[in-house]
Amino acid sequence: MERLCKNCNAPGKQGDKFCEFCGHPFDRPTCPGCGQPVEDTSLFCKNCGYNLKKIQAPEEKPQSQKSEPVEQKIQQPISQQQQQAMKEEQPVQKQQPKKKSKAPLFISLALVLVLILAGTGLMLSGVFKFVDETAQQDIDIPADLLVDIGDDTSKEAVVTPPVIDTPSIIYPALYRSIDYVAFFKGGTSDQDKEYLLTVEISDFTHKYEQQIKLSSQEFRLKVRPPLLEGVLAGLNTSKEAQIKITLLDLETQKYLIQDSRPVTLMSKYDIQWVAEDGSETYYENILAWVTPEAPEIKELLRYSIDTLSYWSDGYINEIVGYQNIAGLTPEEITYYQTIAIFATMADTYGVRYNATPVTTSGNGAQQRVALPEDVLRDRSGLCIETTVTMASALQATGMHPLILILPGHSQVAIETWHNSGEYFLIETTALTADNWDDIIIYLTPDQWMNYLEQQQVIAIDVELANTIGIKPMK
Repeated sequence: MERLCKNCNAPGKQGDKFCEFCGHPFDRPTCPGCGQPVEDTSLFCKNCGYNLKKIQAPEEKPQSQKSEPVEQKIQQPISQQQQQAMKEEQPVQKQQPKKKSKAPLFISLALVLVLILAGTGLMLSGVFKFVDETAQQDIDIPADLLVDIGDDTSKEAVVTPPVIDTPSIIYPALYRSIDYVAFFKGGTSDQDKEYLLTVEISDFTHKYEQQIKLSSQEFRLKVRPPLLEGVLAGLNTSKEAQIKITLLDLETQKYLIQDSRPVTLMSKYDIQWVAEDGSETYYENILAWVTPEAPEIKELLRYSIDTLSYWSDGYINEIVGYQNIAGLTPEEITYYQTIAIFATMADTYGVRYNATPVTTSGNGAQQRVALPEDVLRDRSGLCIETTVTMASALQATGMHPLILILPGHSQVAIETWHNSGEYFLIETTALTADNWDDIIIYLTPDQWMNYLEQQQVIAIDVELANTIGIKPMK
């Protein structure tokens, strides 16, 4: 007798123990009358005598067991337990034998072929969407095999790197006064992103590091890494260097920016008075050479005390700045201290004028200017070099000096007292003069203003150095 496989619903023959299509074991048939197991070849039940010939043939299925279309079986697979339950609930219906034809055999073979294809489709449905190529129609993946992947949160952030501006030339004497070595502007991200920013000039500065965030707002930052200790002392000539810049994504550990830009480091003596196109002047940059805290300036003041008593006829025996001393006027107190410092430069140190003019015109108007320590050590200086040396000493006393830039020349002026508006004009090149009255000249407020106007003088107030952001080199 024939039966249907409970696993794939394929027909089986008498005596088959396993389904030839899916390998599932066939259950032993039972008697419809008493339920006792019977053999496939038995004609009658040996327990109750039931006529086993009346069991329906597989091609004459009861209406209750009519198979669903293949597409529906694939969409809604029925487990073995569900099939067994359905079989137990539905009684076997007796049917009259029908005349056999060739049609059932053809249908069975077609059904077997479709089931084979359907089984293959089910095995692939977990990965691919099965397509019935004959009908050119998609078969939906069963609902219990679908995986909800949710919203796609793996989208990478859209990041616009910042634009970076760097100088092509750096004057070391002015390094602590410049705005930046690297200027970052305009960087954005549609998601908040954390980065590690580094900026460094090889063999010139320390490595600057800062953690920053890029967001929808434009990013702006000016960076000036700190100088290496003692690096200026060795910069006697210019050299080429590299500004190294990195921007590291802290989440992915990938670099958004890895850049290296060339820069020329001028020597510590180089100063630029005027922009190359003549559009700007940088006269105030000379304030970086005024170094009142330098050990060499303090030593100059100490030696000046030895001559101060002589020039003041014993009234002043120490550097007092703008402090009252009995028996002397404010102008005399300032005058005697100024003479003592200048005479010490000329006589004790033996400094002499080196007749080279201040180069404040021409292509970039660049000039080498020695520091006060170099002037005192070498006992020689240009007019601008003796000027900054004298201005440094006067600034160290607490008095109010000014550096004067004239066409091709420079001088020092010292205010006679706090806010007096009166000045002593000092010609720092006259280091060998016999008459001090020709070297230190008193000017009333009107004479002072006339002198500035007539001589086309640019007066640079030393006290404004911190206000305009220029710091001494030493």
